[in-house]
Amino acid sequence: MKVFITDLDGTLLNNNSQLSNQQVDTINELIKSHHFTIATGRSLISVRSILKDIQFKLPVITNNGAIIANINDSKPLLINTLSKTETLAALDRLKNLNLEYFVQTFCHVTHNYKVYIQAVTTPGSQWYLEQRKKYQDRHIIMEPYSIKESETPLQIVIVDKTQKLQNLLGPLKNQGPQLSYFLLDNPWLPENSWLDISGTNANKGYACEWLCQKIGLTKNDLYVFGDGANDESMFQSAHKSYAISPHYNELEKYCEQVLPHNDGRSVLNKIQQLI
Repeated sequence: MKVFITDLDGTLLNNNSQLSNQQVDTINELIKSHHFTIATGRSLISVRSILKDIQFKLPVITNNGAIIANINDSKPLLINTLSKTETLAALDRLKNLNLEYFVQTFCHVTHNYKVYIQAVTTPGSQWYLEQRKKYQDRHIIMEPYSIKESETPLQIVIVDKTQKLQNLLGPLKNQGPQLSYFLLDNPWLPENSWLDISGTNANKGYACEWLCQKIGLTKNDLYVFGDGANDESMFQSAHKSYAISPHYNELEKYCEQVLPHNDGRSVLNKIQQLI
């Protein structure tokens, strides 16, 4: 029995970051008799909005593997978190580099996902805040993050000029806490990228392996699709991997085949061939 797990942006979603009606119908038909789910850097709130018409049977993987949850459940099945010590150390480093950041947390009392916003002065930060509002995120906190016993930090996000983030990535990795750093292009805001900072186990590969074990399968049953640096661990874990062009170059070390994006249709076309 195969399990198919796909990234969203630049992979399954079309050029408007949506699914066509035909894609929705195809996926729902596929889910009736096959294992299918998604692994994305997006938050669970965003995934619910975009994929509201998909009748998932398997949990979804969000926040680059920090969260595994049934799509309509508030309480996650698995949380791969940042420790509070790691979070404060990373934030101190970001402040010293004059970077604006957002901290995403999970509240264990209310089962809400929150985002703490330190400042919104750059075009990247303004874009990120607009996206949260677009997906009707009701838990935006317009204040810097501080430690709360009832909340677990999930992820730190920075959206800024690509060249600036590329120049700072090395110093962050070498001098900051040992965490997972994913630098991703932002196709919706030219010359900008976003940097996701997560705990060391918060990656798609670890999450995919956990999910396979949960449903009684192994890595030998795992087929994955993706295009970005945050998909590399997933490609390393899978039996077969398929990169969607244009893609992060390192993925070619692990992939079975490079597929065109084809407005989001290539993933489902390939799955139809594999089944």
